[in-house]
Amino acid sequence: MLSALFNRIRGGGTSLTVGLVLLTVAALALRLVGIGHGLPQRPDDDDSILLGQASVLHRIWTGEEITKLEPLYYPVLVASCAAVLRLEEPIELGPEAHTLDEHLTAVATPHLRMRILVAVLSALSVPAMYWLARCFLGRGTAWLAAAFLATNLLHLDFSQQARPHAPAVTFGILALAAILRARSKPERARFVVAGICAGLACATLQTGAAVLLPLGLVGLDELRRGGRAAWPNLFAAAVPCVVLIALAYMHPHYPSKGAALFSYEPGRLRISGHPVDFAMFDGGGFAKLARFLASYDPVALAFASLGVAALAWSAYRANGRRPSADAVLLGAHAIPYVLVFGLFSWIGDRFALPLVPHVALLAGVGVERLANALPNAWGRARLALVGLVALALPTAASIGLDAQRTRVDTATQAARFVEANLSPKDDLLFLTSRATLPLALTAAPGDAWPTSHWFLWEFYLRRYGPKFSDVPTWTTHRLVAANRREDVEQPKLGDASDPLARAANWPVGRRWAVVSEYVIDPATDPELLAIARTGAQRVAAFGRGSAEFDGPHDPEALGRGSRFARALFDERLGLELVVYRW
Repeated sequence: MLSALFNRIRGGGTSLTVGLVLLTVAALALRLVGIGHGLPQRPDDDDSILLGQASVLHRIWTGEEITKLEPLYYPVLVASCAAVLRLEEPIELGPEAHTLDEHLTAVATPHLRMRILVAVLSALSVPAMYWLARCFLGRGTAWLAAAFLATNLLHLDFSQQARPHAPAVTFGILALAAILRARSKPERARFVVAGICAGLACATLQTGAAVLLPLGLVGLDELRRGGRAAWPNLFAAAVPCVVLIALAYMHPHYPSKGAALFSYEPGRLRISGHPVDFAMFDGGGFAKLARFLASYDPVALAFASLGVAALAWSAYRANGRRPSADAVLLGAHAIPYVLVFGLFSWIGDRFALPLVPHVALLAGVGVERLANALPNAWGRARLALVGLVALALPTAASIGLDAQRTRVDTATQAARFVEANLSPKDDLLFLTSRATLPLALTAAPGDAWPTSHWFLWEFYLRRYGPKFSDVPTWTTHRLVAANRREDVEQPKLGDASDPLARAANWPVGRRWAVVSEYVIDPATDPELLAIARTGAQRVAAFGRGSAEFDGPHDPEALGRGSRFARALFDERLGLELVVYRW
């Protein structure tokens, strides 16, 4: 497969080979700059799942006893890579005192390693995209399609997270390219490669199953053309595909309790532990998919729309001529996917990722058609000129996101303010849904540390009980209001154990500082109203709102506003944190 890809690239000449290599290196650089953002005080959603799976796999392979279960929410391909490389292995500093920075590095390192692995696998989508685009487009236009993918903000965002969504795009593109080549030249080796790539796509993420329909159509076409003689080719594709899927979803030794591949409840289907309510198939996903694509990369979507219009016009002028078989196979991947998730209303931005390669491909077509409309005197420079103009804003947005993620995040800013302005005798009361501060912390008597992976830093403190050699330790209380999505039991507003209510009645001189995440209208937020009733004063704020790249992932709020514009114009990244004091 790799030799075929290299030969295809080499066929374009030395300059194109160099250009594609440079584009791939640039894409990887975009994904590595700022990749440690938010760690360890603000991990991504589900940031620990792959690490937990990798830990389970390593223990299976070494015969160790498995004490911690991580369900098969994701297939285990990426986790297997991490386990082989030992990326999940934690840094244990020992019982002696260490500096705060040493402890922060220890808890962040495994997550950072996993993010780097994801970034590398994601960057491979760039040469894979070129390989796919060359089935339809000229060399220069195929390079542009790969560049649209490399600079796509949605793909970049998930390439910097320890989740398998962006690597699934890489294997999905490879699968589509391999399937198209198996159809064009039905050799045994090509069917083997197509089966392996399709299996890898499915073994990376559940949405990778979208490649099975194109693979099945190629198999049916092979039967139609070759009859019984085609069966060896079909088996050559099916066997590695089925084996990879079985290992990824039904590992014979993996304790997959609570996350069976499929389970049915009245009105609900569970797929690998993810609930799918039938009532949510109300058609609300179509607008969301369009909004996500437009929010993250309106330029690529605009050129893709131009490409669709140009292809539709060409089809009209062809007097009803059938579309090419390759175009039908791409449609067999994208159209059913859009129909399924368009009907499903509860989707997030990650569900639009498998459509990004199609947008990039059509955007390349749009650029090519626009360039062809320029005067012929411009020659080959037409495509280069229009392509550079088209890629300017997406590239700037990608660099802008990286620039944000290299700046000091709001949690670190709030921590510095606390250190400079508050005494360790002043307890910290956290009213944040997921964030914490990178400070030396200890739980107040009677309070328990959160056990959710969203509180990565506090979970580390709870597990290891580290000692600090260079900074004071802050006593903390945590309260999570009823309107917050959490999987850990905490005191609620109005309960007898409500620390906010207790704080209001404490004697003068016992001052509290409250760090609050401002995510809801202050006129209706029960936490902010409760704070106001206690007479607390707002003394500092960091950030200007929660609608940011790694802010709360409210399914109903996702896609509102333009992530593209925020990447271009915002100057900070992180939750808005507000410090109050009595």
